[in-house]
Amino acid sequence: MVKEWLTISEAAAETGITPQAIYKRLKTTLNPYYKEQGGRKLLHRDALEVLKAPNVKPGKVEPIYTTGLLNLTRQTIETLQDQLTKKDNQITALLDELTAKNEQIKALNEGLTQALTNASQSNYLASRAIIEPEEPQHQDATETPGGENQSGGSAPEEPTAGDKPEAPGNTANDVKQEPVKKTLWQRLFNK
Repeated sequence: MVKEWLTISEAAAETGITPQAIYKRLKTTLNPYYKEQGGRKLLHRDALEVLKAPNVKPGKVEPIYTTGLLNLTRQTIETLQDQLTKKDNQITALLDELTAKNEQIKALNEGLTQALTNASQSNYLASRAIIEPEEPQHQDATETPGGENQSGGSAPEEPTAGDKPEAPGNTANDVKQEPVKKTLWQRLFNK
């Protein structure tokens, strides 16, 4: 019959480990298999498997590589690299689209600025035309009997008998002209 509980010296003899090494491990890896009975320290027979296993210190794990694990790791790395390449291509395409959109926005802003400038100038000219109607232009040219204009620098012809003379008091010197109202822009810029 095989004993279930062994003394430290018996466990050392069966495993080939010194009793001092077993005593050091009683508080750590062998603690679940350890008991004291009558002042003697005993180990359960299952502790022999733990003693035969390599002594691995906590925090230091020796890597065990297998071919399957290496292949799986390589496949995972290749898959991730492919995904990164695809994402980089997507980012590049999106940056190109963003650049094109920014150029469109810039062109539209320039067009809008030009349109606003044109509208502002048109409004200014329209308001000026409303406030200051155009004065009739005086012609230095005289008409010939054939209806042609001559501009020879000669004085205008005297009115003939068929022309109606101006009524007294209606001459240009006799009529009082009302002062022309200036727009806000004209007053600000003295135009």
